[in-house]
Amino acid sequence: RKDMCADRCRLANGIRGATFCENSRAWEPNRNMHPRNVVVGGVVKCDCQWMASNYGLGDNCVGGCAPHDCASQCREVNPLGTCLAPAAVAPAPKPVVHACGCDCSWLATVKDNCRKDACADRCRVANGIAHPISCGYDAYGRALTWAPSRNHRPNDVWENGQRKCDCQWMAGNDGLGDSCKTGCAPSDCAHKCRLANPSGTCFA
Repeated sequence: RKDMCADRCRLANGIRGATFCENSRAWEPNRNMHPRNVVVGGVVKCDCQWMASNYGLGDNCVGGCAPHDCASQCREVNPLGTCLAPAAVAPAPKPVVHACGCDCSWLATVKDNCRKDACADRCRVANGIAHPISCGYDAYGRALTWAPSRNHRPNDVWENGQRKCDCQWMAGNDGLGDSCKTGCAPSDCAHKCRLANPSGTCFA
């Protein structure tokens, strides 16, 4: 049978492959290649990306069982993950925030493949994904990962020998000071700072 306790017991006892049961029925574990993190007040409280390791079987359903443990909270926000959880605790999806010059609707409709380009990076950062993530594996079994670009030494914007825009705010938050969702107009200093820092968090 397939339910929360049955699945957890199999995994906790090392049964991780497809298993054939009576009446030609088969069971296999759920793989969680794209875990949700535990987010409280817009801040990541628990990073649950460890669940994506081992081809989506990173959770062995043994440790972190107390309600205050991050493992337990990660299971609650990933009710269809390897260890399952009561579906009622799954949070409602957040509305997608669009980044400067980018339509980020894809975040709500397709699985992230960890591609790295201006809009992909901007959309993740604008929607609070400012930490390393795992997107599963490619056809050759290689891990697909992504991490935001940190800008610890921003270039300022200079015009005619005078500093037009001070871009040092980009170095805040350990190099992730740019949220990629404000100052989008060409006349805004944030926009000009991105152009002066094409390899920064939001690219250019």
